[in-house]
Amino acid sequence: MEEHQEEYDDQKMEELKEKYPNYEEMDIETLDSELPYLDKDLRESETTEETQDINEEINYIQELRRRKMLSGDLTREQLAEKFPDLSNLSYDDLMDRGDRLLNELILSGLDEEDFREKSEELRYVRMLSNDYQRESNLNKLLNLRLENMWKVGDTTGKLVYKYEYHRKRTTAWLQEEPHDIYKDQDPKVT
Repeated sequence: MEEHQEEYDDQKMEELKEKYPNYEEMDIETLDSELPYLDKDLRESETTEETQDINEEINYIQELRRRKMLSGDLTREQLAEKFPDLSNLSYDDLMDRGDRLLNELILSGLDEEDFREKSEELRYVRMLSNDYQRESNLNKLLNLRLENMWKVGDTTGKLVYKYEYHRKRTTAWLQEEPHDIYKDQDPKVT
């Protein structure tokens, strides 16, 4: 199969849909099952035009497959609505939940719907645990910065104010509310 895969805009996809009408209705597994046959046809092709046509068909199937997979993914907001209790868990509880979900996915003979449900929940657990990790790393960095500031020997209290300002700014950034990060800023302290 050809490694190069060109960009497909909606117009190009419509053209290919007309040229290869049967693929649009297929699910991902069926699309996957078509690729080995096309790969065999590609190896057996005799003319350059035939090779180009088969490559185009393969690339169309791969792009169609990619789009079908992406359309099935829920957004972070949708996952939060679907699994509201997860956002209230501590980092350790999230990690335990993630371990249990992973074991269920690996060891249990789940049907396709249950597998998808557990996969979505695990995906959201990973998102939340990454948020905890990022916040923890930023807090460590801020604490290290504060330690270094105290070693310099600031006795005016400005460093404590700067630390609190940067902590609030970082927290606001993590919560994706950048419009609030400057409201407590004292223009005299930079």
